[in-house]
Amino acid sequence: MKNTAFKGMAAVCMVFYMFFSESIRYMAGTDVIEVKAAEVMEESEESNSELENETAEQTETFLEQESEVVTQDETNPYMEDETTGQLEVSSSATENDQIEELQEKIYIGIDNVHIYEGMAQSFSDGYQPRIRDGKLFLVIPFCANGSLQGNKITVDLEFSQTENSPFILNNYQKDVQKKWFSLNEGKMREVIDVPTISGNDVDVTVEMQEIYLYTCEIPMKENAFSGQYFVTVKASGYTEQMQKVTLDYKVSIQFTEGKEPVIKAVDESLPKPEPEEVIHKPKMILVSCDLNGREIGVGTQESMDVSFQNCSAERYMYNLKISVLSEPSIVHFSKYSFYYEEIAPGESAGLHADFKTLQDAEGGSVFVYFNLEYEDEKGNMISDKEMAVFCILPNEDVIRKPKMLLESCTLSGKELLAGTSERMEVVFKNYSELQTMYNLKLTVSTESTSMQFSQTSFYATDVAPLGTFCIGGELKIVAEADRGTAPLYFDFEYEDENGNAVTGKEAVMLMIEQPVEMELEAENIPDVLYSSDTTEFSIKALNLSRTSVYNVRIRLSAKGLFPVSDVFIGNLEAGTEGAGMMRVYVGTRTMESVGNDVSKNDEDKYGQIKGIITMQYEDADGEIYTLDKEFQTDIKKPQVLSLEVNEQEEKNSWWISVFTVMIIGLVVLCVLLLVRLRKKNILLEEAKKVFNEQEIQ
Repeated sequence: MKNTAFKGMAAVCMVFYMFFSESIRYMAGTDVIEVKAAEVMEESEESNSELENETAEQTETFLEQESEVVTQDETNPYMEDETTGQLEVSSSATENDQIEELQEKIYIGIDNVHIYEGMAQSFSDGYQPRIRDGKLFLVIPFCANGSLQGNKITVDLEFSQTENSPFILNNYQKDVQKKWFSLNEGKMREVIDVPTISGNDVDVTVEMQEIYLYTCEIPMKENAFSGQYFVTVKASGYTEQMQKVTLDYKVSIQFTEGKEPVIKAVDESLPKPEPEEVIHKPKMILVSCDLNGREIGVGTQESMDVSFQNCSAERYMYNLKISVLSEPSIVHFSKYSFYYEEIAPGESAGLHADFKTLQDAEGGSVFVYFNLEYEDEKGNMISDKEMAVFCILPNEDVIRKPKMLLESCTLSGKELLAGTSERMEVVFKNYSELQTMYNLKLTVSTESTSMQFSQTSFYATDVAPLGTFCIGGELKIVAEADRGTAPLYFDFEYEDENGNAVTGKEAVMLMIEQPVEMELEAENIPDVLYSSDTTEFSIKALNLSRTSVYNVRIRLSAKGLFPVSDVFIGNLEAGTEGAGMMRVYVGTRTMESVGNDVSKNDEDKYGQIKGIITMQYEDADGEIYTLDKEFQTDIKKPQVLSLEVNEQEEKNSWWISVFTVMIIGLVVLCVLLLVRLRKKNILLEEAKKVFNEQEIQ
């Protein structure tokens, strides 16, 4: 009774306070509008009448809410005995737990300290958007104290005036990505290359911040009136836990480049109202409640955790009281009232309470209302309401529905070559131990154009508990199929024993491979080779498949032929060719290595030989393939250059001159033979060295 009397007195005091503040506010005036004296007096009488009606309605609402709270407190089974005279309004969590919980909450704010591109001053110094060339340039630097989903926020604009607004109204909503900014020449500028921290290389004196910088150009109307206008910037985002965080910030815009409004004469005898400072009141919203969407049985005891947040970036709120009500009244809470002395800007307030649903409650939705009452920094009382909803399940037996799952597939883990067909058999199983499935329809589908299944629909009248359902068909892989994995989907439609429709979906991933096909061309190998010569001939590799091949290498092996090196062509795209030149030193059929001939018999050393040209390459998985091609040639004795000198009869007595010319010719011929012999020796040593290296490998 004492609590009820105290609350009644508090309500009466509140009514007088609201009436007094509204009267002072009315007398002071909020807008400077010059009207005639008669019009001012007439509007004053109408305002007083409306104010009295509004005050009476607020008084009745306030007393009704207090009466409901008192009634619920008296009927609450969780409250302490009335003889104690105590009403518990604070959370049962300790002060340290509350501080840790508040520090984990994420909120959006505004950087009111720094100046960004397009700003003449910071928000703390009275930021005014620039108006130039018939456009309003708006710059708002948002910040957050934690990670947001996608590192972005969504920003939209709300105009306080629509009819006489100087702005062209449009949709200015956009997503703003988080970026790094640093202080440079007195302004915060975007950092393009963000340095990574490695050792002591990073200059820690550089101030860097993560900012969501919202910029917008708003066209102005022609012939707009000058004056002060307001635009509300509404920012929202989601945390990693998918909790929504919001911020509404009102920006004042002083427009002086328009037409001057028509000012009516005003009676000088009337007192001039003083302009009232615009104060944005703090706003408390519900950010999370684990009750939403829950299904709770009748007669059960549960708990709820709720979190509210002060969305104001600058304003504190004081003496916050949260009252909990349910509709319909089939829920009893352990606590109905919660009190918080002070909530800082962006700070959250959490509450925890146990509750119990009535045993005889009917199933349906239950609405839980949170009535918020708090004061702003000037002591103005603010009221608000938030809501959560959950569902109460009636007393009935829960019937579990049968579940069909994929048991096995004959093509799982098998590589399927493009351009081929395979038989596929799939087994599905009813994993319910009690219930039978009825009217089962299975549909086979795929998103890929690379596969075609011979049948798309299957039907079974019933599938017993723990029974299986098998399907089979021909799976064709088209020749143009891309290499990789492709899903094959199986959609179920069936009924349980009560006739309820049930759907399900399974999938199997199939691996598709493109076959590799290569061709080797080596048609220009000479039919006759001469011993001690070094010859060259070209070799081509052709990729005839629809996929790329890698590390194409060609080597030659035959008795008496010693390649200087292998031919490396490299990678070949689909439908391309690659060529290379192979240098080969020609020995004898009995030569084991360059310069090491084990026979002196010409019949053994020279004659027909057969050899193999081997091409080696890899597919995309690194698997190595080889392709061999045989050839045949004839090794003959080395060619020897002969010098024939025709004797000429001496026709005159100048025999000395003739003899001198012959001597010079012989000297020149000897020099040429020595040079050629030296080149052959160099090639012979080079081929011998390569052959020895190959034997070592």
